[in-house]
Amino acid sequence: MAMAPGAICPHCGFDLKVVGTVTRGRWQIDRTCVRFDGIEVRLTKQAILIMHALASVAPMIIEPGVLGERVSDGGDPVMAVRNALVRIKQATGPHFPIEGVKPNGYRWVH
Repeated sequence: MAMAPGAICPHCGFDLKVVGTVTRGRWQIDRTCVRFDGIEVRLTKQAILIMHALASVAPMIIEPGVLGERVSDGGDPVMAVRNALVRIKQATGPHFPIEGVKPNGYRWVH
Protein backbone atom coordinates (compact mmCIF):
# COMPACT_ATOMS: atom_id res chain seq x y z
CA MET A 1 0.00 0.00 0.00
CA ALA A 2 1.46 3.36 -1.03
CA MET A 3 1.81 6.05 1.62
CA ALA A 4 0.83 9.65 0.98
CA PRO A 5 3.72 12.08 0.52
CA GLY A 6 4.95 13.32 3.85
CA ALA A 7 3.45 10.37 5.75
CA ILE A 8 6.87 9.00 6.72
CA CYS A 9 9.41 11.22 8.48
CA PRO A 10 12.60 11.14 6.37
CA HIS A 11 14.78 11.25 9.49
CA CYS A 12 13.25 8.83 11.97
CA GLY A 13 10.93 6.76 9.76
CA PHE A 14 7.89 7.52 11.94
CA ASP A 15 4.61 6.86 10.19
CA LEU A 16 2.72 10.10 10.77
CA LYS A 17 -0.60 8.38 10.08
CA VAL A 18 -0.27 5.86 12.91
CA VAL A 19 -3.26 5.83 15.26
CA GLY A 20 -2.82 5.03 18.94
CA THR A 21 -2.35 6.44 22.39
CA VAL A 22 1.12 7.53 23.44
CA THR A 23 2.10 7.93 27.10
CA ARG A 24 5.11 10.06 28.00
CA GLY A 25 5.53 10.66 31.71
CA ARG A 26 2.44 12.52 32.94
CA TRP A 27 1.13 12.97 29.37
CA GLN A 28 -1.31 10.80 27.40
CA ILE A 29 -1.84 11.76 23.78
CA ASP A 30 -3.94 10.22 21.06
CA ARG A 31 -5.14 11.71 17.77
CA THR A 32 -8.17 13.36 19.37
CA CYS A 33 -7.24 14.25 22.96
CA VAL A 34 -4.31 15.31 25.15
CA ARG A 35 -4.29 14.67 28.89
CA PHE A 36 -1.85 15.83 31.55
CA ASP A 37 -2.18 14.03 34.91
CA GLY A 38 -5.50 12.67 33.63
CA ILE A 39 -6.95 16.14 32.94
CA GLU A 40 -7.83 17.04 29.36
CA VAL A 41 -5.83 19.90 27.85
CA ARG A 42 -8.04 21.83 25.44
CA LEU A 43 -6.19 22.18 22.14
CA THR A 44 -6.94 22.48 18.44
CA LYS A 45 -6.83 19.38 16.25
CA GLN A 46 -3.58 20.66 14.72
CA ALA A 47 -1.95 21.06 18.12
CA ILE A 48 -3.06 17.59 19.23
CA LEU A 49 -1.63 15.99 16.07
CA ILE A 50 1.70 17.79 16.55
CA MET A 51 1.93 16.63 20.16
CA HIS A 52 1.02 13.08 19.12
CA ALA A 53 3.67 12.99 16.40
CA LEU A 54 6.43 14.36 18.64
CA ALA A 55 5.54 12.17 21.62
CA SER A 56 5.43 9.10 19.36
CA VAL A 57 9.06 9.41 18.34
CA ALA A 58 10.58 11.02 21.44
CA PRO A 59 13.41 11.99 21.69
CA MET A 60 13.84 12.10 17.91
CA ILE A 61 13.53 15.42 16.07
CA ILE A 62 10.88 16.06 13.41
CA GLU A 63 11.33 18.88 10.89
CA PRO A 64 8.69 21.63 10.87
CA GLY A 65 7.81 20.87 7.24
CA VAL A 66 7.13 17.20 8.02
CA LEU A 67 4.96 18.16 11.00
CA GLY A 68 3.26 20.78 8.87
CA GLU A 69 2.33 18.27 6.19
CA ARG A 70 0.50 16.36 8.88
CA VAL A 71 -1.54 19.29 10.17
CA SER A 72 -1.72 21.99 7.49
CA ASP A 73 -4.99 22.54 5.69
CA GLY A 74 -3.43 24.02 2.59
CA GLY A 75 -1.74 27.11 3.98
CA ASP A 76 1.92 27.49 4.90
CA PRO A 77 2.74 24.20 6.74
CA VAL A 78 5.66 25.65 8.72
CA MET A 79 3.55 28.59 9.88
CA ALA A 80 0.77 26.17 10.87
CA VAL A 81 3.28 24.37 13.12
CA ARG A 82 4.53 27.61 14.67
CA ASN A 83 0.98 28.79 15.38
CA ALA A 84 0.04 25.43 16.91
CA LEU A 85 3.15 25.48 19.12
CA VAL A 86 2.14 28.89 20.46
CA ARG A 87 -1.29 27.47 21.36
CA ILE A 88 0.31 24.42 22.99
CA LYS A 89 2.61 26.61 25.06
CA GLN A 90 -0.32 28.79 26.16
CA ALA A 91 -2.36 25.74 27.16
CA THR A 92 0.44 23.83 28.93
CA GLY A 93 2.31 26.69 30.62
CA PRO A 94 5.26 25.45 32.68
CA HIS A 95 4.64 21.87 31.51
CA PHE A 96 5.32 22.69 27.84
CA PRO A 97 6.82 19.40 26.60
CA ILE A 98 8.33 20.49 23.29
CA GLU A 99 11.76 21.86 22.51
CA GLY A 100 12.91 23.61 19.37
CA VAL A 101 16.19 22.28 18.02
CA LYS A 102 17.63 24.82 15.59
CA PRO A 103 17.87 24.42 12.66
CA ASN A 104 16.47 20.88 12.61
CA GLY A 105 12.97 20.96 14.07
CA TYR A 106 11.19 20.00 17.27
CA ARG A 107 11.27 17.17 19.80
CA TRP A 108 9.40 15.98 22.86
CA VAL A 109 11.42 16.59 26.03
CA HIS A 110 9.26 15.43 28.96
